[in-house]
Amino acid sequence: MQNVRRRAALGAAATIGALALAFTPTAANAATTAEPTRDYFTMTVGGYDAAVAEANGYQIITNEDGTQESVPVTAAAKARAAALPSIQDRVADAGEVTPLRRGCR
Repeated sequence: MQNVRRRAALGAAATIGALALAFTPTAANAATTAEPTRDYFTMTVGGYDAAVAEANGYQIITNEDGTQESVPVTAAAKARAAALPSIQDRVADAGEVTPLRRGCR
């Protein structure tokens, strides 16, 4: 019975020691204080799905310069588009877009 208790105590001590070792930060990790970096990317529209646009009351048109845009054609789509703020207002309200502040309200 004494051997069972001794084995249980040794097992518990070994488990606690292993956990303490696993969760103790190493000197290399503790000294790491890297400055955050900023990456800048240009976002472009890859294209429109005409079936999705049509299902939501929009039509895809191609401009003279080859760019495409979606135009509301049904009354419901026109009402939704009219209720949205302009792109200039949305960009002005967004401010600087960073990983922590994405321009959302």
